[in-house]
Amino acid sequence: MRHILWSKMNTSKKLKIWTIITQAFILVGFGHGILFFLIIEILWFPYFNKEHFSFDLNASFENHLPVAGLLTLLGQCAFIISILLKNYKIKMTLQILGFVLFWVSIFYFVYNIEESPGVHFATITFFPFVISTIIAFAGKPISKFYKYIFKK
Repeated sequence: MRHILWSKMNTSKKLKIWTIITQAFILVGFGHGILFFLIIEILWFPYFNKEHFSFDLNASFENHLPVAGLLTLLGQCAFIISILLKNYKIKMTLQILGFVLFWVSIFYFVYNIEESPGVHFATITFFPFVISTIIAFAGKPISKFYKYIFKK
């Protein structure tokens, strides 16, 4: 069973880079403007050691940003390391870890969607990221299914 998971998760470097880019350019409404997720990672880095840094899901929108930025940054690091490594099992483990961290950061960010209007804009702009992760996770099985159904 484990071998099946590893064989279905073989994604290209281009798809990994595209996933990082689409995740970094999710737009977030904040104040009187918008920010990219990439900028959130950079701007909220000083808050990682202050009282605003909290993993509480019921915290305010401003307190979600440092945690979402940290999780996104860790996911990007895992993805970049998975691109550079040659060991297949470690590469796939880091790839899965990167996907999980990306999705946890988005879930954490949009958890209190009804309380923050800045999140509504982000839910619209993360569709390219959703599409790239679906292709990365299930691209080969979907193409095999397509060939099985329509090329028969």
